[in-house]
Amino acid sequence: MATLTKAEREYILKELNSQFSQVVLMCDGYRVSLALERVQDLKLAIGIYINHMMKSAWMIKPEEYPESKFLPVRKKAMYPPAKKAKIFKEFGKRRAKEFFPNLDHVFEYRGSHFSTGRAALNHILKVSESVELVGGVPSE
Repeated sequence: MATLTKAEREYILKELNSQFSQVVLMCDGYRVSLALERVQDLKLAIGIYINHMMKSAWMIKPEEYPESKFLPVRKKAMYPPAKKAKIFKEFGKRRAKEFFPNLDHVFEYRGSHFSTGRAALNHILKVSESVELVGGVPSE
């Protein structure tokens, strides 16, 4: 089981702060590429590519594709906290649970990018058995 050293992790985080660099990792036999890229007009995020591609099927049906484990997990509540509080105020807790049985339901889906480099690296280290930096850390 290969994992990253502290120097490699620091190098990866430093590289992911630059928009014109890419970090390539070998994770469980997959080639995972991370790069800082534009996702909206004025928003940058860490894009992830597995074996040089990103397929929407990985996000739509993650249980069928093992590659989807590298993608970030997003969660969205069916009822936002403000709306939930309003329902509790109008109906009371017991009646609210009776009329809205899925009040606490949370949707879980896969995303296409990470918000920060540290979040991307921590997620990949958590879901992978072995992680290696392709090319290594250049000596300065």
